[in-house]
Amino acid sequence: NLTGKADKGFSIIDANGIKLNSINLDIKNSTIFEIYNGKNMSLKNITFNSDSPKAVTIDGEASKNIELVSNAKTDFSKKTTVGEKVAKGAVKM
Repeated sequence: NLTGKADKGFSIIDANGIKLNSINLDIKNSTIFEIYNGKNMSLKNITFNSDSPKAVTIDGEASKNIELVSNAKTDFSKKTTVGEKVAKGAVKM
């Protein structure tokens, strides 16, 4: 149950097992989450102010088992860019 306000979002690099739930973010930058080589991650019930199709970027060939669960305010399928090096099926939305 985090509410945050900042100029820049989060960079998550070479991380395993991060689970974020019930978060409301007000970030000035259009990119909210940059995930590189993330594994076994879950983002649920997250809202943020960015309408950018790159609000969430996922890259890195080691990325796997990343779950992004949309809600009424955040449609991850419209706000997430997955890089070419990410294996097919590594990100579930």
